[in-house]
Amino acid sequence: MDAVMTLNFENGQATFKAKVWGKNEKAQTLIDEAYDSFDNIEGKYIDRVSNDMLMWMGMNVKGEWLLNKMKENQSTKEALFVVERAIDIEQMLRAVDGDLAFELQMEDVMSKKEPEYIVYGTLKNSDFLADVEDWKNTMKDYDMTMEEKGKNQYVLTMDDASYKWGVQDNDIYFSSLNAVTKNEGKSPLADNKDDIKKNKVYLYINLARIPWGEFFSKSEMNTLQEPLDKLQALVIKGALSGEVTLAVELKDKNGTDYSLDRPEQFLSQRAIERRKRQNLVLDSTDLPLNAHYIEAVLTTGVEMVSKSKWNNTLLVRTKKQDVMKEISKYPFVKDVRKVWTSPDSVERQKPRTNYHTEFNQWDNIDNNPDGVTYDQLEMLGGNRLHRHGFRGKGMVIAVLDGGFMNADVIPALTKVRQLGFADFAQPVNQESIFHGIDHGTMVLSTMAVNEPGMFIGTAPDAAYWLLRCEDTQSETMVEEDYWAAAVEFADSAGVDVINSSLGYHHFDDPSQNYDYCQLDGHSSMISRTASMLARKGMILVNSAGNDGMGTWKKINVPADASDIITVGAVSANGNNAAFSSIGPTADGRVKPDVMALGSPTSVITGRGVISKDIGTSFSAPLVAGMIACLWQAFPDKTALEIMEMVRKGGNRAKCPDNIYGYGIPDFWSIYNKEIRKGGE
Repeated sequence: MDAVMTLNFENGQATFKAKVWGKNEKAQTLIDEAYDSFDNIEGKYIDRVSNDMLMWMGMNVKGEWLLNKMKENQSTKEALFVVERAIDIEQMLRAVDGDLAFELQMEDVMSKKEPEYIVYGTLKNSDFLADVEDWKNTMKDYDMTMEEKGKNQYVLTMDDASYKWGVQDNDIYFSSLNAVTKNEGKSPLADNKDDIKKNKVYLYINLARIPWGEFFSKSEMNTLQEPLDKLQALVIKGALSGEVTLAVELKDKNGTDYSLDRPEQFLSQRAIERRKRQNLVLDSTDLPLNAHYIEAVLTTGVEMVSKSKWNNTLLVRTKKQDVMKEISKYPFVKDVRKVWTSPDSVERQKPRTNYHTEFNQWDNIDNNPDGVTYDQLEMLGGNRLHRHGFRGKGMVIAVLDGGFMNADVIPALTKVRQLGFADFAQPVNQESIFHGIDHGTMVLSTMAVNEPGMFIGTAPDAAYWLLRCEDTQSETMVEEDYWAAAVEFADSAGVDVINSSLGYHHFDDPSQNYDYCQLDGHSSMISRTASMLARKGMILVNSAGNDGMGTWKKINVPADASDIITVGAVSANGNNAAFSSIGPTADGRVKPDVMALGSPTSVITGRGVISKDIGTSFSAPLVAGMIACLWQAFPDKTALEIMEMVRKGGNRAKCPDNIYGYGIPDFWSIYNKEIRKGGE
């Protein structure tokens, strides 16, 4: 898919027009609604654009203005000063007056090569060429060279890097060494020439070829961040204005095209085998939704976001204010609830931070293969279980979180067996889960990393799915639907253990806040879903929450769910962390179930460094990883049986309470106890 977009900032507002070639008619409608044209660009360089470019941008600009803007940025100003020692760059820039264009090229977007680029512009004069010979002589004093390759064509070399620049027909260009002019055949912009002439800025993007996340260097992204923040915030706010998300609950699945006798039509083979191994019977919640019901709801003009077969619900998005009544009239609709409303303002997702490719040497612990994670493993008996070969091999763990910054590039995490990732909160740009926050990165590290002598996770040989279902821009009930979609995906992907370091009780809309009496495992949609997981053959490990020192105090949802493991946090001495949320549930069940080290826990941050952090968010994955190792040792056990073994293996199992639950489980002792029972 390609897109052409015009952009302009005027009085603090962004106006734009775009044309999308593809099948996304709704996207085009939104773009057309926001259209506003403006003047000044001549589009002189349009014919140079080709389909194999990544990006082309044109504008009409005066060099004097451009030079002043460059000097406003300190790093650019310093770069100009360096070049100015040998070349009169200011004289050159002041000669620019007219169309200016920038193009980005890459032959193979999957390669690790930096994109090639060309900047070219119209000159009002080329007087500076008279000084070129002087420049060439001056450069020698600064370890620079400029080699003439033709009339007014040069190769400039400095700091071991080479660039091309020159003047042709009163046009100037500056480019990377291997950039080439792309003008074979008809330009994709050829049919838009008249439109281009009406605009101040023209941007052509070949969306299919952009290597997202590698477009700019880290330093360039830092320079561009402020204007990008303003642009995205304005564009998102305009696009989402007046938008709501609705949860549509259906009455039944009558007339579905699927049958429980043919589960291979809607479940993966691994998910089917997991159920068979635990003697679990398929039921109506496993069946997909009635496609005819879905089609009917969509005819009201809403857009589907996700669906839950376990809850028989649809999640839809719309700007139509009266659509709730329209959908409610269908005889197969049980209920319609508003679960999200577009906010007044939207923050742009933060870009990736720089990351370290190596750990600090002082993080190494001599003669200790578990490194800085020794204490958190030892507390759970994990290091001994590991030494007997149970490190999670053959198990699949899904990590549900709000962001996994740099988990795809940090060396210690790229060694992890990552099966894939999915985004249920922002599905348009899936790879954005590796931008934004690093909460999920830290959670993943506690289980998955295998760096002997430095850092060992609780299940380093397991395989992992990274699933984002948390919207960090707001706190709304729609996140429960995202969470449900994520765990159903995990089921279909054949996941064994799910770690969810997430929880909810207060929302942006106070009328939707939960009360203590609703912490019963079934009042909230997310807890009802969580309570189903064991019946599907999976174990959910959920953080208890960090509200122990606040006014709420209690666990969150879905930590109140039945048949899951809720984990609180202790300090290194085994005492409960003051922030760790407490039970019981509204129906009197003991919560949390167990405890693990969370004050503090050793983690790897999104910057690729080993650090200490606190929270039940990090004690929970310690237990999740150990459960995977225990299940590896006893693969014939059911999810319910494994969870009961873990509770009984806690150091307070004889007298559980609602602060520590069943206490800190010793997985090595649990393993040995089961062996003695002949459970192997």
